[in-house]
Amino acid sequence: VLRALGKSGPGHRLEGRELQTLLHGRDAATPWRDCVYSELDYSFRQARLLCGKTPQNARAWSVRTDRWRYVYWLDEREQLFDLHADPEEFQDLGASSAHAQTRQALRQRLLEWMLRGKRRTTISDEAVEKGTNAHKRAGVYFGQW
Repeated sequence: VLRALGKSGPGHRLEGRELQTLLHGRDAATPWRDCVYSELDYSFRQARLLCGKTPQNARAWSVRTDRWRYVYWLDEREQLFDLHADPEEFQDLGASSAHAQTRQALRQRLLEWMLRGKRRTTISDEAVEKGTNAHKRAGVYFGQW
């Protein structure tokens, strides 16, 4: 939307890429993602009460590839679904020992996605670059690395 309006967005907050290159077939050399990530906060839903959760632990995160859907529930058992064999997600493989490596690989992908998320939303990357070591220019020399 921002590109269509000729505007640049706050890169320190926006994640992902513009869709125009994918939709219009440009920049085909750049690989597109092979999975989708999602988050669920069900703290406002009755399900939280029925499950005995607090607003702090009524959360889940998911990664979905063309074959698998892995769900990490906070304070609950993880889930795994084989979308080729079970597209409706009725057969939970979250406790299957035969699928332990698949769960571990998808859990790792989910963790890496979460750790790379843009958390510094109140200050731009440019401001961080400009302010690097500013404390030394101000005469503050504690916490040296």
